[in-house]
Order: sequence, then C-alpha cells, then structure tokens
Amino acid sequence: MKKLFAIMLSVVMVFGVLSIIGFAEETTEIPEGYTPIYTKDDLDNIRLDMSGKYILMNDIVFTDEDYAPGGDFYNSGKGWSPIGTKDIPFMGTFNGNNHVISNLFINVPGENDIGLFGVVYYNALIENTSLKDAVITANMNAGSIAGYSCAVIQNCSATGIIHTINNNSGGLVGYADHSTISECWFNGSVTTSGENAGGITGTSVDVTVSKCQSYGQISSTLNAGGITGFVNTPGSITTYFGGSSAQTAKYEMCLNGAVVSGKNAGGIIGKNYLGFHWVYKPYSSSPNTAYYKDFFSSYTIIENCYNYGAITGEENAAGILGYHIYSSASYCDDYQIKSITTINSCYSVGPISSSDLPEGDETVQATSGIVCGTGKKLNCSQYCYYLEEGVNGTSNDFGTAKSSDQLVKRSTYTDWDFDTIWSVDKYAEYPYPTLIQLVIPSFSTPCPHENTEIQNASIATCTEDGYTGDLVCLDCGETIEEGTGITALGHDYIDHPAQAATCIAVGWNAYQTCSRCDYTSYEESAVDPDNHVNTENVPETFSTCVTPGYTAGVYCNDCKQYISGHTEKALADHKWNNGETLREATCNQKGLVKYTCTVAGCGETKTVETGLAPNNHNYVSVTTAPTCTAQGYTTYTCTRCDNMYKANYVAALGHSYTKTVTPATCVAAGYTTYICVRGDHTYTADYIDPIPHVDNNGDGRCDYGCGAVLVTDSPSGGSNACAYCGKVHPNTFFGRLTAFFHNIFYVFARIFGVK
Repeated sequence: MKKLFAIMLSVVMVFGVLSIIGFAEETTEIPEGYTPIYTKDDLDNIRLDMSGKYILMNDIVFTDEDYAPGGDFYNSGKGWSPIGTKDIPFMGTFNGNNHVISNLFINVPGENDIGLFGVVYYNALIENTSLKDAVITANMNAGSIAGYSCAVIQNCSATGIIHTINNNSGGLVGYADHSTISECWFNGSVTTSGENAGGITGTSVDVTVSKCQSYGQISSTLNAGGITGFVNTPGSITTYFGGSSAQTAKYEMCLNGAVVSGKNAGGIIGKNYLGFHWVYKPYSSSPNTAYYKDFFSSYTIIENCYNYGAITGEENAAGILGYHIYSSASYCDDYQIKSITTINSCYSVGPISSSDLPEGDETVQATSGIVCGTGKKLNCSQYCYYLEEGVNGTSNDFGTAKSSDQLVKRSTYTDWDFDTIWSVDKYAEYPYPTLIQLVIPSFSTPCPHENTEIQNASIATCTEDGYTGDLVCLDCGETIEEGTGITALGHDYIDHPAQAATCIAVGWNAYQTCSRCDYTSYEESAVDPDNHVNTENVPETFSTCVTPGYTAGVYCNDCKQYISGHTEKALADHKWNNGETLREATCNQKGLVKYTCTVAGCGETKTVETGLAPNNHNYVSVTTAPTCTAQGYTTYTCTRCDNMYKANYVAALGHSYTKTVTPATCVAAGYTTYICVRGDHTYTADYIDPIPHVDNNGDGRCDYGCGAVLVTDSPSGGSNACAYCGKVHPNTFFGRLTAFFHNIFYVFARIFGVK
C-alpha cells in the first residue's frame, strides 16, 4: 500500500511538467491538398475555409503581449477566438504534425463551445495536435482541443487548466457527440462549478474512447471522471419494419492517474446513464399489419481499463464507474430491457473514499472502492478487481477485492489477455498490469547533459595544491565527471634590475618576483623630487577672449607640473560675427541686431540698435468695388504711419437694365421702362400710340371699358351702329358703302329669319 501511495505522490509531484509527445512521425513536407500553418495568423485564418485541410509546420507560442491590450489576440480581454461555431462549424482536417501550440488563453465565462476549436462537426479530423499550458474559462462545453465535437480526434494531447461556470468541462473535449477519440492524453486541472468534468471529455453521447489517459486533477460538483464525467446513452421510440438499432458508449484500453473528486466520481466514468430503447415492430412484413413492442440494446462497454488515481465522492465513488443508472418504464418487464452496462477486464488500485452512503436502494447504491458504483443492469462479472486495502466505505458485489500482493501476480487475472493487451512486472516501479498498446507519456526524460560547466575547480599555486573541478550538468545538477588533484607548482623566479627614484616614483635595488604568485624580494628607495625624467618643451600659446595664453615652458609628465617658463598672458578681444537681426527697422521704429563672439567657448553677445527705415511700411488694404458709373480701386494705408495710396483700379461696370413693357390702351400710349439692376438709374422709351376705340357689340360704347361713346354717320344719316354686324362703320366712303350693303343683307336676313 505504501508503494502505491508513493506512485500516486510521484504523479502529483510531476504534474505540470509532463512532456508533450506525439505518437506519429513529424513530417517536414507539405502533403498534397494541405495548407501549411507557420504562424499564429495562419492558425487564425483557418476560419476563412472551414472545410479545408491544414498541417502545422512548426511550434506556435502565444505570449503575454499577444493577449495584452493592443495585442493581436487581445479580443477585449477574451484572448483566442475559437475556430468554428454551431452556425459555421469546422468540418475540415487539422494535422498538428506533432508540433506544440503553447499558452493558448481563452476567458469567456458567458460563452459556450470553447477551445482551440469551438465546434467540429461530421467528417472533421483533428490529429497529432499538442497544446501546452492552455488556460480556458467558459460557461459550458470547454476543452483544450474542442468545446463541442462530432468528429474524429486522434493522437492529441494537452496540458493546462480547463474550467466551466456551468457544465461539461473536458481536458480535450467539453461535449463529445457521436465522436471517436483515440490515443490521446491530458495532464492538468479540469474543473466545473456545475456538472460533468472529465480528463478527456466532460460529457459523451454515443462515443468511442480508446487508448486515452488522464493525469492531474479532475473536480466537479456533480459527475467527475478520470476519462469522462457523464456518459449519456438516451433511449428512443421508433416504428419501423425490420433492421436493428443500438446506442453505444465504448471505453477501451484507457488509464486514469488523475485525482478525481465530486459527487458520482469514477476513475474512468463519473456517471453513466442508460436509457431504454424500444420500437414498434410489425407482426408481418405487410405495412398494414398490427404491431408489437420490442426492445433493442443501448449499452455502455468499459474494458481493459485501469485506474491508480485517488477517487473521492460525496455519495458515489468507484475505481472505474462511479454511478450507474438506467431508465425504466412501468409497462416493461425486466427481460424486455436489453440495455446494459458491461465492465470487462478492469482494475483499480487508487485509494477510494465516499461519504453519505445510503443502503437498500438497488437502483442507486452508493459504493466506494469497487470497480463500479451502482447495480441493476450492470455486469461486472467479467473478472474485474480492486485493491482491497484502498477502500474506505461500503462496497458491493461488482468487482473482486484483492490484496496488493495478489494484484501484482499475473495468475490473479482470470482470462485476461496477457499476450496482446496486458503486461505485468511485479518488480517494476509500477508493479501492477499495464496496457501493452498504451504509449505512456514520459514523466521524466533522461537529461542529455547539454548544458554543463566545471564547478569546484581550484588553481594550484606555488605553495598549495589545486583541483581540476567537477563537470556538472546545469539542467539536472548531476555530476558527470569528478576532477583530480594538482600538485603545488613552486615559485617561478623573475629577476628585476635596480631603478633610481624619480620625482614621483620610488626606486629599488635589484630584486626577484614569482610569475605565479605575489612572492617578491623587492625593497624601495624614497622619491627624489628633483629627478624629473619625463619632461617636454611646451611652446608658446596665444590668448583668446576666453582663455589666456602662456609663454613657452618646460613640463614634467610625471609630476604634472611646469619646471620653468609658462607665464600667463592677457585676454584677447572678442571676434564678432556678422550679426543676427532681432527686429527689422520700420517707418517708425528702429531695428535691433545681435552680435555673437565666434571664439570657441566664449558665447559673449552684444545688441546694437539701427536707424529708422522710412520705406518699410506695413500696409493694410481696403477695396472699393466699381459701380455702374464709377471705377473701383484698392486703398493701401500704413498701420504705423499716415502714409496712404490707391492702386489696382477697376473700370466702371456700366448700367445693366431690365425691361418692363407697358402696353398701349385706347386712352393711353404704350411704352417700355428700363431699370438698372444695381438700382442707380431708370428711364422710359419705345413709346406706342394709343389704339382706336372698338364697339363690337353695337352699344355705342368702347369695348375696352374706357367709357367712351362712339358716334358715326350711317348710310341713312343716322348715328346708330350697323344692324347687321353690330359695328360702327367709319364715316368714310368705304365705311358708308359697307354700311349700305350691310343694311341690304340685314333686310334679307330678317326675311329669312336669320336675324
């Protein structure tokens, strides 16, 4: 038992450093039809073609800068946006090519279907994909590889932290529906504040899981499993002719090494729900025949699986299946219900504990430590075993208790396949059976000692022995090669001649030193201040306005002083530049010019005032626009004095008239009025004589309404209008002739009744 707990402790100690490995060979060539993925942007652009085929050609590492404000994947603090939704799912192929995607970060506590891929649907394939240090938080359906999957996922692995606020948190897939998951593993923390947490999937419906492993910690309020938290195999009602129907969940050759806790906790599955599945079938092949009821199988199979992780359940805890429940109907006899869960060739050696264990309920029987947790329609008769001393709580008949000494012996496992499936070596670090076909991720990889250095080395001196030093690996700390001792060297004498003292340096007699150490027979003589050895003649320098010049002198380079000469001269005058105009002279103000000394290091300045500039006016302009009769111009006035002049003359515009015609009437002449559009001139012209009065109705008055009475002589000498046409004819020859004939026409008109 102590050995088992040592193994469990080692699993916890290495948690988080499990190496990312793959089972398939990496390729450096791009397969035909595939799009290569080299960068983060390439990975992000997969969403542009959700049915494409993609292959990862190198590792991808996300950084804190990617997720910081302004980063390419900040996304308002949400981080990576999953590829695929239920509206637009990923239905292509993604081959990770055994490269690693590191530091994937997603934080969307209010969203569902979250992972590297959000939703993957039928025909999709995700393979050879590894994620390292993923951190994902979602509302429901969260997994490192996919939040929701109806696809094939194979040879994938991940490390990291997966958490959901509500349900379905999985190491690789949050919710797996009609999926196949094989040769995958997860190492990390999978938790949910709601229901269903599993090392590989949170919830599975009609799923096959094979050769999968889980390590780390799995925790859920309800339903926690090392491989799957909740397996749902719902029933259905069908009417059909012939055929068969079944719903299946199958788990084979799986391993759990994770610590699992929660109500309904199991090493492989937390809770398994099995619905009855029945149909109406006809008595004969005729479509019109009567029907009878029959039931078809819905089943869960768990075989060739084992657990060494610690399992803790608030009610139900078991090494393989924590809680089993099936749906029943009052009208169904037990023999009709063919739905059943079978556990074959499985064992558990992890410590199991459970609290709140009710008794006497055949359908929901809380148990602890055994292979499977509940009973009816549950078949554990196929030689399943659990470690007897690891149980803390009530047990049942599902599985056979064995001691640690028995479980390390091959002879204990009746009818198990130790040729192609199982292997056992009781002298190995893990003495219990292991799966031959299951590739176990390496918890510790032998160090290649690529980063080394020599440590503890010491140099042999003239009087003390030395040491060559040990060759030590800086990665693992192992001493690869020990050093050897080095014999003391003895003094290596060097002869030095005598040297006289100078103005700055002591002298010495002839002496010896050692080339390897500080040995010396040296004896000093006092400094001689008058012995200037290293002297030079310094020429005369000339004064500037900044620094004085000096006469020629003799300088000692040792004691840094002049021995003779070097008398200071007076300063020179400034050398002024051409000046900088600070203010231009104007018509009423003097100018200012600033002069600067050009001698390096001086910087002295002086400002000189200049005279007035009478012609330097500052004019403002006022424009007078031209009129019809007067020219336009611009007046320029100096703002500094009273100088003023006019220029830019523009010719007068001339009049531009509009015409208003007043027509002639019978009492007044007509004319045209001309008005200038600029309003400065009006006149009338084009007069027309008044028109004659007209009396067409014969009333003797003008028809234009002027009130004039019209009188003329008729042919009979009267003054009436023409009785025939109604007009008053002029008193002319032709007028009287016309009136004469009109009167004759009038007589005939009266005779014939025309008038």
